[in-house]
Amino acid sequence: MFIVGEAWEDTNPEELVNNSKYKDKINLVNRYVSDDEVNKFFSISDVVVLPYLRASQSGAAHIATSYG
Repeated sequence: MFIVGEAWEDTNPEELVNNSKYKDKINLVNRYVSDDEVNKFFSISDVVVLPYLRASQSGAAHIATSYG
């Protein structure tokens, strides 16, 4: 499982992953992902989870939709 994207300042994803019983199955990529890398992560994705209530201006939502 991959968790990809830069975490917000008030979160600590490394701690959450380390405390998870699934930590050996989680690959955390906690950083900005460049345009050159986007294809790799969206191509291997089965699910995209976005932290929005509305996503009309979300580039990530539009890109995920284009990858099906």
